[in-house]
Amino acid sequence: MDSSPHSSSHFSSSPPSPVALTLRRHRRDEERRLQEQFSLGRPLPSERLCGNGDCSLRCCCMYKTSGIYLSLYILDDRDESEDGVLVKDIWTEFAYLVTTEVWPSIEKQSDVLLKARSIEAFATSPPVRTAYLNFRTACQKNDFDFTAESRLREALSSTLPRFRDLVTALDAAEQDSQRTEMLIHRHLQPPQQPDQTPSSGKRPQWTQESCIMRFLLTIELWRRHGERRMRQRNWAWEEPWMVAELLSAVLLHYWLMDREKCFTREPTRSSEQCDEAWQDWLDKYPLLEDSSRDERRRVKSPDLVPKPLGIIKGLDLDKDIGYVGGVGTAARGPLWRDLRQRHYDGEDDGDGLPQH
Repeated sequence: MDSSPHSSSHFSSSPPSPVALTLRRHRRDEERRLQEQFSLGRPLPSERLCGNGDCSLRCCCMYKTSGIYLSLYILDDRDESEDGVLVKDIWTEFAYLVTTEVWPSIEKQSDVLLKARSIEAFATSPPVRTAYLNFRTACQKNDFDFTAESRLREALSSTLPRFRDLVTALDAAEQDSQRTEMLIHRHLQPPQQPDQTPSSGKRPQWTQESCIMRFLLTIELWRRHGERRMRQRNWAWEEPWMVAELLSAVLLHYWLMDREKCFTREPTRSSEQCDEAWQDWLDKYPLLEDSSRDERRRVKSPDLVPKPLGIIKGLDLDKDIGYVGGVGTAARGPLWRDLRQRHYDGEDDGDGLPQH
């Protein structure tokens, strides 16, 4: 038998190189961080909006961040708006005003701040940002021109009752997975017209209302993601009309902030950027409840105290439009119908959806 040093019975047992060890440690740390994100409420990539794990529709695979499912852009906040207002203050003011308008019966200031913090967390979450980018893209591709704020308000107000009915239908179909899937697929895709059949060769076309409906339904399904997480985020809103108006307010608020140059679109080159966006959000907005003891954390951060924004584009946001981006409450009706608002709503101070 050959007993030379080059014999196949002798193998090198040299340790891994420092580079290999570093890469291995990095992969292990990334995997640990991802698992922690999933435990804190980030949806698994395998989850589908419709609830059917085998569904391959792109609109239902929102939580996948690999391959063709990776979003082209990530929507991030600038430090300041076009008029020099801190963007973080705009978010805080929006959440506070929404809370005081929709839940006026909350008297304790600490409870108001806690609710406002939960609204801000929802509105700034990665799925809502992605849904808004998809909304903008669909509107621009189909030449939907919301030139004046009043046009988007009017479209929202006409869509709001249908969406409220959809929320009610989803609640009723909670135990019927097939009906739930059918309802979700119907509203996440372009509407089928009567003259459109498989043999006609006509593709379904988006409408303004269907684009709005897709945005509202997408973020509503994110809000519903996991009943326990919904409670821990304080997102278990009581009535369908609350859900409809709050989510409509979020869309209009995004449009207003976009118009004020509050956002920047960063090209997405890898899924790691999505991981970073989730981590930043989870770090900034921890769960409002301790999952082990089911107790609310006390909110003490001075950042939660709303700061007066004054006037943006000539509008006193609190006095003139109720709450930033809001479309009204059940008691007052849609704000765009309010005679006191028509002076402002009639102003054509934009060029459709904001351009970047």
